[in-house]
Amino acid sequence: MIGEWESQARELTATFRASLCEHANDPAYSRLLNKLLETSETFRRFWAEHDVGELEDVPPLTMTHPTYGPLRFTMRVLAQPGATNAFYCCFLVPDEPTTNAPAYRDLRRSLEP
Repeated sequence: MIGEWESQARELTATFRASLCEHANDPAYSRLLNKLLETSETFRRFWAEHDVGELEDVPPLTMTHPTYGPLRFTMRVLAQPGATNAFYCCFLVPDEPTTNAPAYRDLRRSLEP
């Protein structure tokens, strides 16, 4: 479960709308928009609000994993070199309590090859 997912989803939807304005003639953006509108009631609701925004100060992502408990990550937005408005998101562990939690160490070990 992601804490405050709704506010973050609204911000990402508004950012996507701003990005779509810049790429109105790009068929890939149109396909993505149509897929999101077809498959997500939540996205349709947020999209209908017509908000436009930018990712500036992104709040930490807090989630509660059913096995590993509460985890807190910071989202960093990294620009793609040469791109006009594309971005990648990378979630990093920001705080010491999460990195030192036994549950988090167990989770990391479970992901190792």
